[in-house]
Amino acid sequence: MFKLTVPVLLITFNRPDSAKAVFDRVRRQRPTKLYLASDGPRDSVPGEREVVYSLREDLEKAVDWDCEVIKIYSDKNLSCAKRVATAIDEVFAHENEAIILEDDCVANDSFFEFCQEMLVRYRNDERVLSISGSKVIDYDPGPDKDYFFSKVFWCWGWATWKRAWEIFDYDLKDYEQRKNDPVFDEVIFEKDANWILKENFDKLLQTEPRYAWDYIFYFYSILNGGYHIFPKYNLVTNIGFGGDCTNTTKKPKWYVEETREMTFPIRLQDDIEWEREYDRQSFIKTKQQGIIVHIKRFLGMDTDVSVFSKEFWQRRKGK
Repeated sequence: MFKLTVPVLLITFNRPDSAKAVFDRVRRQRPTKLYLASDGPRDSVPGEREVVYSLREDLEKAVDWDCEVIKIYSDKNLSCAKRVATAIDEVFAHENEAIILEDDCVANDSFFEFCQEMLVRYRNDERVLSISGSKVIDYDPGPDKDYFFSKVFWCWGWATWKRAWEIFDYDLKDYEQRKNDPVFDEVIFEKDANWILKENFDKLLQTEPRYAWDYIFYFYSILNGGYHIFPKYNLVTNIGFGGDCTNTTKKPKWYVEETREMTFPIRLQDDIEWEREYDRQSFIKTKQQGIIVHIKRFLGMDTDVSVFSKEFWQRRKGK
């Protein structure tokens, strides 16, 4: 019988319905230690204070099993990126490994066992930096693999170690010196994808507060030659797409949201083999859409307008 002993960090803000759906999956696993993190309300948003504080109280009351609950609450609004980063900082001030879920990532049951087993298996292998529960594109690593190794980082339900998080620098202090490191050309297969990824890094550096933290961890994982474990099946569904979201305002066409339970025991691998084809497909499917979005924003257009529409080409010609 599986018992979840790895601490879980659940990060919430102002979306009670999705946060409670994520919490319900955590509750089924009855972890022995649960970190509840919450960003502070924005003074500029009417009614948000009540929503944020009510959600905190509801989740605390819903812990009805033997569990140590540690609260990481902010009175002021830190921003989405800084809240996540500082919450993870706080967890790893006390823990050596953790499972991390934001308030829109609904995990299936096998996600937790998969993460825990991989955390133990690769605990001392510094080449491995994270375990993802989301295999967001349609990809089959083959009949002999229950998981595979990628150089792409994905945070829709994931797990990591303190030793891996130590590479993270929220301020990107050495970015200008290292952004043209040739390792980026080795890892990122498409020139357009390379360009848009670096553009996102540049934008992050110029933006305060930061709009994302995951690109920063991704940046440092590439520089450190890190690998990220992905399951054969998708284990997490992101239910956070919508106009009220910070970064996921629309569900991408490439996104595979259906989940499937894994079978245990997992077939363990003797060594690390980079799944280059997954990374290639991942860049093609996800980054090409990102390039199209950037072009539309440059043209001052609604990102929902199709590139095949008459409006798109009229606007492009006008520019």
